[in-house]
Amino acid sequence: MDDLRDKAKDFLSRYHPSGSIPVPIDDIVELELRISVIPVEGLSHALGEPGLISRDLLTIRIDQNVLEKKPFLYRTTIAHEAAHAILHRDIFSRFSYSNEEGWIRLVQSIDEKAFRHLEWQAGALASLICVPRQALKREVGIAIQKATTASAGLHETGSPLMLQYVSQYLSRVFEVQPSMVRQRIEDEGFLPPSAPSMQSKA
Repeated sequence: MDDLRDKAKDFLSRYHPSGSIPVPIDDIVELELRISVIPVEGLSHALGEPGLISRDLLTIRIDQNVLEKKPFLYRTTIAHEAAHAILHRDIFSRFSYSNEEGWIRLVQSIDEKAFRHLEWQAGALASLICVPRQALKREVGIAIQKATTASAGLHETGSPLMLQYVSQYLSRVFEVQPSMVRQRIEDEGFLPPSAPSMQSKA
C-alpha cells in the first residue's frame, strides 16, 4: 500500500499540484495521459462493468449511459481504468483482446486471485488519487460537524448512519462514488470514534 501511496503522491504532484478538489481526473486522463475516452452503448450490460481500457492502454471504453447520466461513477471508472495504465503496462502488453468479448474470455482464462489483485491495485490507486489523504481528513471533520449540528438523528458520531452520511456527503465533494469515499475513510482510520469497521461486519 505504501508503494501505491507514493505513486498517487507523485501523480498528484505532477498533474494536479494545486491540490484543489475535486481532482480533475477526467481532464488529466484525456489531456495529460493522452488516453481517449469512447462511449459505448450497453457496455455495462455486455461486460458487467462500466469501463474497459484497451490492451495498448490508449483508449478507455465507457458505458454511454454512465458518461451521460452518472458523473460520479464516470469519474470513478475513468480513474480506475487509468490506474491500470499507470501500474500494469507490462502485464497488459502480454494480454490479447480487442473487444469486450475478448476481455471476458481473457478474464475467464487467467488466475482469479491474480486478476483480483490487479483490480484491487487499480482501485486502490484510483481512490488515493481522487480522494487525497489531507483533503479527506479535512472534509471528514467538516462533514461530521455539519451532521451533528444539523440533524438530531446524527448526534452519535460512531454510528453506521454517520459513516453512511459522511460517505454520501463527501461523494459530492470529491465527485466520486460513495463506496470509494467510505473505503478511503476506513483505510486512513478517519472513522469517528467507536464507529464499526465495515470489514468487521462481513
